[in-house]
Amino acid sequence: MPHLNILTRAEIESLGPPALDELEDTGVAQQFLCDLTLKHVAALPDPSTASVADRLKLPKALTEELLYHLYREKLIEMRLQSAVGATRYAMLDHGWERLSRLQSQNGYVGPAPVSLADYAHMMRLQAVPFRPASMESVRHAFRDLVLNQIPDMFPKLRFGFIEASASWIPYLIHKLRRDNTKRWKASWQSPADLFEDCRFFVACEADEDIPYLIKYTGEGHLLTGSDYGHNDPAEQAHLVTQMKAREDVAPSLVEKILCDNPKQFYGI
Repeated sequence: MPHLNILTRAEIESLGPPALDELEDTGVAQQFLCDLTLKHVAALPDPSTASVADRLKLPKALTEELLYHLYREKLIEMRLQSAVGATRYAMLDHGWERLSRLQSQNGYVGPAPVSLADYAHMMRLQAVPFRPASMESVRHAFRDLVLNQIPDMFPKLRFGFIEASASWIPYLIHKLRRDNTKRWKASWQSPADLFEDCRFFVACEADEDIPYLIKYTGEGHLLTGSDYGHNDPAEQAHLVTQMKAREDVAPSLVEKILCDNPKQFYGI
């Protein structure tokens, strides 16, 4: 398999906050974490350190610390204490009373939330590209997704090529099909079959040759954006008017590009 121009799992994880060693490292109030832990103990049929840790998405050592706090408060009892991480628990009457009050105040039952500081940190990282985007990188991404059949590995995932226009598609499809005949699926009788099978969506611009492009993408895989909402030199303030004024694009296709296809892509 050739090198993929995407981040590896290790690279992605290295970008995030460091692993938690102490409860204080979560940046979340300990009482909130204790209350959340109690909710999970109540919801699980056979709560153990491991199963509660899996629900909280916290290390077992920190989860056990939270559970021991609930034990000291006489909200839960230890049913079976064996290997580390395998201790089993059960709710006590005082715990059920506490749970009833909690549920009337806050119904959240899920993973331990991240702190605002950690969330902001990850948003800043995602806002800065790991590698500067270019037309070449877009073509490489498309090529790698197709030739390595990445969409087959994630059958529910849709892939979007946004803010890179769409006129590169015919050239790249021609080159991929010519140079990689052994890796071109037999079911891809036409380029549109590839877009349908791989769930690819591409954002086109209002003045591109859309009738020509849909021969490659099919009508269900082009969408567009105006950059409305932020200051951008590429902003198309009159996008809808321009699209509807085109005599070479059927109104039904305009509706698909402006409304139906974006809904399909974003799962709206």
